[in-house]
Amino acid sequence: VWYNGAEIERQIGFNRSFGNISGEIHFRYKMINANNAVKQLLSRVYEREVRVLINNAEIEFDQPPIIKDSRTLVPMRKIFEEFGFDVEWNDETKTVTAKKNAETVKMQIGNNSFTVNGSTFNCDVPPCIINSRTLIPVRALSEALNCNVGWDSETKTVLITQ
Repeated sequence: VWYNGAEIERQIGFNRSFGNISGEIHFRYKMINANNAVKQLLSRVYEREVRVLINNAEIEFDQPPIIKDSRTLVPMRKIFEEFGFDVEWNDETKTVTAKKNAETVKMQIGNNSFTVNGSTFNCDVPPCIINSRTLIPVRALSEALNCNVGWDSETKTVLITQ
């Protein structure tokens, strides 16, 4: 029987209250790199990576979301595309412009202010570049786009409802 990461996490009985892992996992593999799979699984269990759900669908990022100064930052391109925006990047000014129908969002690296259709919004933590990816504060953006945003501290999950 092959299990995905979520099923393995469930199987090992991760105890969120104490951060302990109990139980056993037996891996059978054939022509795969099991070491990477095990490292990723254990990394997620021990470090409790931040998860982002939009309308209850989990979003997978190529750069994991981070928490900086108590704010969750996510890869810019992926989150905008999930919201249905087309994304343009200006490397000279380090500015992202996202457009969807009549909506336009502009954010700049290191700037705590951003605009949505010309209206200015502020965020506690400015967009930044990590591992060659632009990360933006997900709550500030989502709320500026009139989404409801929640945070489950036990599972480190951002819950966004459009």
